[in-house]
Amino acid sequence: MPERILVGVTVGRRIAAVGLGALLALAAGEGVARIARGPALDVIVRDAATGMAMPVDDGRVYAGRPGFDDDAVQLDGRGLRVWHHPPDGEPEDPAEIPDAGCATVVLGDSVAFGHGVSAEESFVARLSAELPGGAVPLAFPGWNTAQEASAVEVLGGDLDVDVLVVAWVSNDVASLEWNREEDGADAMYVRRELRPLPAPSIDAQVRLWRRSALFRVVSDALGGDPVLLDRREHDEALARIARWADERGVPVILAQVPPFVDRPGWDAPWGPGRPVQPHQREPAWRAAKEVAESAGMRVVDLTEAVAVVRPSTLGLDPIHPNAAGHARIAGILLREVRELCGG
Repeated sequence: MPERILVGVTVGRRIAAVGLGALLALAAGEGVARIARGPALDVIVRDAATGMAMPVDDGRVYAGRPGFDDDAVQLDGRGLRVWHHPPDGEPEDPAEIPDAGCATVVLGDSVAFGHGVSAEESFVARLSAELPGGAVPLAFPGWNTAQEASAVEVLGGDLDVDVLVVAWVSNDVASLEWNREEDGADAMYVRRELRPLPAPSIDAQVRLWRRSALFRVVSDALGGDPVLLDRREHDEALARIARWADERGVPVILAQVPPFVDRPGWDAPWGPGRPVQPHQREPAWRAAKEVAESAGMRVVDLTEAVAVVRPSTLGLDPIHPNAAGHARIAGILLREVRELCGG
């Protein structure tokens, strides 16, 4: 056999051997990772041991501690944040606000609660100042969509409601528990600041995450823990909120709050042809929009509210708006609520 052919055969065999070795190494790594990493889906457990939080009987949800009061936050007798302080210093109970035809309840988590801003600076307070029936927050830091559904079912009956606004944030889809024994549960990827594989689509990485423990190990090392949820739990929670409102003849706005992050294209002119932002392609964002629309909710994408200025200047962090961010959100929602109230 000529020397050139022998060299080619040898090189080919070496390449094949390296490739086979790499595959075996990956298979071995996958096996070790599955043993060390455990089940495919991680539990996200929230710590409710804060001064203004209290556990609820089922051990899974938590709520505001009635009457909690400190320099920054006051809660009423049901654990809801007091958003207005009369001159005499006595907090005003939201249930005592008279119904003047456009009473609005804002359901949500720490964003609707007004984390990091004074009660008067929150978008709920700004809505209340402009709407004839006022606006009250039915919100608490850390609530997910399922907890919000429970909150409106348990506490919403005490409030006058002409319009219900659901302030939806991507981290609202975090589950507090996970049934590890349920095979084939439909998990959803929410957000990751740093992805280990920049080229594949998010959906492809979701599939990799669900199927490969080795991929999860690498992902954790590079990007931190993801947030996962049972898709059915999230969808059913939104449906429960819609049913509660439908039984009372109350229109619902799903207000999707974007992250306050300067991503490519944030400064493009708002209007036709504007590039879609990364968060608008996230599975959780799309799913919430689709479920809400199918349930008859009006979906309001608040990306517009932060598209005309640098988004990071409107946030305390990537999730929570600052006072300026709350003002912009209030401006968009005020227009939408007024339209539902007949002007």
